[in-house]
Amino acid sequence: MKKSTIIIIATGLTLFLCFFVLRPLTGTILIKDEISKEPADPISSFMMRFSEPETAKPVSLNHIEHIVINGTDKANHANVRVTNKGKNEISRSNYYYKKDVNPVIKGNTMTITLSGLSTQHYDIDLDSLSSKTITLNNIQGTMSIISADSVFQGLNKVIVGKGSNLQLWGEVGAQEYLDPKFQLVGKEESVIRLVTFSFAHFDATLNNARLDFLESYVADTANIKLQGRSNIIHPLGLKTFGKLILTGNTDYYNERNVKKQ
Repeated sequence: MKKSTIIIIATGLTLFLCFFVLRPLTGTILIKDEISKEPADPISSFMMRFSEPETAKPVSLNHIEHIVINGTDKANHANVRVTNKGKNEISRSNYYYKKDVNPVIKGNTMTITLSGLSTQHYDIDLDSLSSKTITLNNIQGTMSIISADSVFQGLNKVIVGKGSNLQLWGEVGAQEYLDPKFQLVGKEESVIRLVTFSFAHFDATLNNARLDFLESYVADTANIKLQGRSNIIHPLGLKTFGKLILTGNTDYYNERNVKKQ
């Protein structure tokens, strides 16, 4: 058998496994838009016939101050969307249909544990009187924070830990200001990439973590406390802050940044 024929057969077999075996196992259904929820391709149309009815309901966040989402291994992917429309609730979906959140609540803390290979989507809506902390552990994915007002109220702290790799987004196409009390914490060898955000005042603590800034002029003033082997990555040739104040153990950062801020 010719080598070219073998390559063609191997490529076809790989595509077959990806689209007709692995993708159905992950439960991934692609839709054209959230309103019509029509399948985006024939495979999604086929898989949608076996989907669950949409019976799951949002879970109230009244009396909840801490929301913790834990992954169980590096295969866990989650997309978290945080809004402030005043509903004060959390819901979960798996592309096409809503699913039960299944939280464990102890006191004022709600804990959610991910399972399975499919990407989980969480919508967290807060009210302006809230004072919430969201913690993501051992998760690969994104968190987007979208404000209905000029200043996002209700979210005071985001903690990213246990080796997570997270992109933290503001509203695409429109930079916004978060609550001045907002704090970002990265720890336990996590990596955080900050995208489309602007702050008047930015506070962060890194403990054996890395914080990447992908755009210029993120904050007027940034206070970042470094602990352990923590580093900050800036866009090449772009000014990230009006004023950057680094405290704590800056040795590891200074070793990797020729030009000190």
